[in-house]
Amino acid sequence: MDRAGASNWTVALLVVGLIALSAIVAWRSLSTVTVSTIDVSGDAQTELQPDKVDVLVTVETESSSALDSQQQNAELTNRVKGGLVTMGINQSQIETSSYYLQLVRHYDKEGNEMNVTYRTTHVLDVKLTDLSKTGGVIDIAVSMGANRIDGVNFGLSDEKQKEVKSQLLLDAAAAARQKAESIASKSGVKITGVVRINEGSVYVNVPRTYATAGGAEMFKSDTSITPGQITVTASISASYRIE
Repeated sequence: MDRAGASNWTVALLVVGLIALSAIVAWRSLSTVTVSTIDVSGDAQTELQPDKVDVLVTVETESSSALDSQQQNAELTNRVKGGLVTMGINQSQIETSSYYLQLVRHYDKEGNEMNVTYRTTHVLDVKLTDLSKTGGVIDIAVSMGANRIDGVNFGLSDEKQKEVKSQLLLDAAAAARQKAESIASKSGVKITGVVRINEGSVYVNVPRTYATAGGAEMFKSDTSITPGQITVTASISASYRIE
């Protein structure tokens, strides 16, 4: 290659190098551009009546024989289930929540073991969507042999929770936008877009009613159960671009 050719190659390489360097500088300039934002959170809350309830009905028996304890429990449990079905509760609404057989040791005042018995405990979960039947379930269950009502737990069905959650997240997003616009207006800037929106927490505060232990003598009159309001809250966080 003659001297002129070598010179042309040198010039060409310098041009390519300058173009590449300019591109790198431009890319770095763009990548370091700072986006001004307003970061806010939004919350929404509502109160509503529950649309389901779980009544925990306990049948407990105790005997010196494990088999006898189990058989007594099975008899009483079947009586309770039969009574519930008679009042219009479907078998599919009655589920076993827990079942166990345990050895119980009895001691005298000096701490000496006197004897042992066997205690069988069967907890039924009666699931209702007609809340007006709650008191009747308690009355029938106890009259048929249940020893305890271990809980009356109100709540929201999955469908209702999904519906309420969706609406509250929309309301929370609107609250966040309103807050951001208020801050922007008072700061002399303008919102030009959304950088990101993140879903926060959705909390369902469910009232619970607990019944004390006792037998049929504690429920001689009709039991009236009044559910409380369920509070549902939702939150989101958002970042808005400003200029």
